Amino acid sequence: MGRRPRDFACSRQRGWGAKVVTRLAADLRREFLEMTGFSRANLLYMRAFARAWSGRTILQQPVAKLHGKNLSQPMTESSTKIVQQAVGQLSAAAPEPMASLPWGHNVVLLNKLHSSSDRIWYARAALEYGWSRAVLSIHLSKQGYIQVNEQLETNVPGIYALGDVKGGPAFTHLTYDDFRILRTNLLDHGSASTRDRVVPHTIFIDPQFGRVGMSENEARKQGRNIRVAKLPMNAVIRAIETGETRGLMKAIVEADTQQILGCPILGLEGGEIMTIIQVAMIGRLPYTALKEAIFTHPTLAEGLNTLFMTLESQVCRYESGFG
Repeated sequence: MGRRPRDFACSRQRGWGAKVVTRLAADLRREFLEMTGFSRANLLYMRAFARAWSGRTILQQPVAKLHGKNLSQPMTESSTKIVQQAVGQLSAAAPEPMASLPWGHNVVLLNKLHSSSDRIWYARAALEYGWSRAVLSIHLSKQGYIQVNEQLETNVPGIYALGDVKGGPAFTHLTYDDFRILRTNLLDHGSASTRDRVVPHTIFIDPQFGRVGMSENEARKQGRNIRVAKLPMNAVIRAIETGETRGLMKAIVEADTQQILGCPILGLEGGEIMTIIQVAMIGRLPYTALKEAIFTHPTLAEGLNTLFMTLESQVCRYESGFG
């Protein structure tokens, strides 16, 4: 007697008590011998959908066959009430169900949605599009994003996710690259992936801020041996000519390989200048290629000559004992 209150409380927390559901499943199998699908798990799934989509009749296919039947057939009163609750007040006079869920419908995803609005949206979409059990079993991150591998495939083979739903930077150009990966792999039978792709972005403030690759702090945290080139925009001839000298060019270079790891550019057409450096990074050019390149005079690109020349002046200062 002393343990009953605790057991009852545990049953209330779980929704239906385990013994109640088991008895209900047995009653249904006994009273409707020609039907299948009355497992304990299926009944719990129906209950979850009924809660998320309250006020509408939602039936699972095996139980949908009960619609129109006389529920006064020999069945315990408690079992009849639970069935009615589970499928949205099922009765002989109930309206036609809005849809029938596939048998064995999995509500793993539904259980991870915490707000009622999310659950309602999910139930509506599942019914409207007829999502299968596989779709409903897709793994989500703790933040609610769909988890994918480097080929953008989910844990369910043959189902992919691209764009903002998989998390990461929410950029249009990144989503388009996701499309290119799927097109290459699925239509052209290639092996494209997200590994090591260079993702740029530009904030169109005045002046623009463009950035690609690693920041100085990120490179140092990785223990890389780096050199940092800096150049104020008032040292760029084109910026002086246009009268817009606010900002700074900056580039992070790996000292051992001379590869450009990243750059932030704040200044006149900062996004365009950053894109030139991005192309060099994609081609794995050493910074010296931009330092020695012939750019039209006077253009903003010409400032890259001067930017990377500052690395040589750093070496001169170090070897001469200054700085």
